[in-house]
Amino acid sequence: MIRTYRLGQLCLAYYCANVARFALYFNRLQRPAETRLTKPTLASPIQAGFAFCSLEHKMIVVIDDDPSVREAVENLIASLDFPVSSYSSAEQFLASSDLNSVSCVVTDIQMHGMSGIQLQHYLHAIRCTAPVILMTAYFDERARREATAGGAAAYLVKPFSSAELIGEIERALSSRESP
Repeated sequence: MIRTYRLGQLCLAYYCANVARFALYFNRLQRPAETRLTKPTLASPIQAGFAFCSLEHKMIVVIDDDPSVREAVENLIASLDFPVSSYSSAEQFLASSDLNSVSCVVTDIQMHGMSGIQLQHYLHAIRCTAPVILMTAYFDERARREATAGGAAAYLVKPFSSAELIGEIERALSSRESP
C-alpha cells in the first residue's frame, strides 16, 4: 500500500519512478533524532552575529507544523540529492545544530509559536544569509508584502507544483552562490 501525502500537485506517488535513487539516498540520510520541544536559549542578534549558513553542505531545512506537508516537501527535496532536515516548529529548528549549516529555509508562515515571517526576521537579525522560502495556505497580501520587504526568496501559496518549489529552491541556492 502506498501512502500519498498531497500538497497541491505534489504527491509522494511521484517518487515511485525514482525508487532506486530514492532508496540509495535514504540509506545515506541520517535523520535528526526527535527531541523534546523546549524553548531555545537564543543569544541576542548582536551576540549571535557571526558567520552562519555555510554553502559547502547545502543543507535545506523544511519547517511546517503539518506532518504530511513537511514529509512531502522533505521527500521532494531529498529526491534532488540535497541534504535535508525537517522540523515541526521554528523554535525546534533554532535549537538545533542545523542552524549553523543551513543554506536554504523552506517554512510555512502560519505555525504555532514563532511564525515563518518572524523566523525570517530573526534569521536576518542574526545575519544568517540563508534564503527563506515562505509557503502558506492562506494568502494574505499584507503578509506577502512584509515577506517580500524582509527579503524572502519566494512566497508560495498552497497548492503549488513540485516544479515551482524546485525552481524556487534552485533559484535561491544559485543566487547565494553568485557574487
